[in-house]
Order: sequence, then C-alpha cells, then structure tokens
Amino acid sequence: MNIIKHKDALKKIGYGVSADQVINSRGDVIGQCDPYGGFICDVKEIMDIVCPPKKVKPTTEPKKKKYVRARDEEGHFVADDPETLDINEAWKEVK
Repeated sequence: MNIIKHKDALKKIGYGVSADQVINSRGDVIGQCDPYGGFICDVKEIMDIVCPPKKVKPTTEPKKKKYVRARDEEGHFVADDPETLDINEAWKEVK
C-alpha cells in the first residue's frame, strides 16, 4: 500500500508520513503498512483517509415464491409423479 499519496491529507490533521508509516508530532508510529498490503492503525480519522470505508449498496431480498398444493378439476390433491424427478407436480406456484 502506498500511503505517500495521503501525505497532504494526513499533514492537515497533524500527522507525518514516512515510506510505510504514519507518525505523530513526537515521532511515535501511529500506523504502518503490513506485509500483505494492508494498513494497521487504531486511529479512526487516519483509517478513514488511508482506507476509506466502502459504500455498501442496500440489497433487496428476492421475493419468496409461494406454493400451494395442486388440485385436480374435482378438488382432490394431485400426487407427485415419481417419473419426473426435477418437477414436483404436487405443488404449484401462486402468483
């Protein structure tokens, strides 16, 4: 991760930047790059600059299909045909 590109924004809030570390005015290391390309820091305002939170789109749950027992012309339940394994004739979808 390249934190040098965030140097100006971090300087505005009082932090300095070295090659892979964020330091405060006393020289204490506040955050640093980890060996896997991430960034480790406990200060939220620094994390919001270096690793801004991703916007999450609200998801809509798909509508659940409603099923009722299938009936023949006389009103009796229809049995499932064991010959057709991929289709269940005993149930039909309600729209």
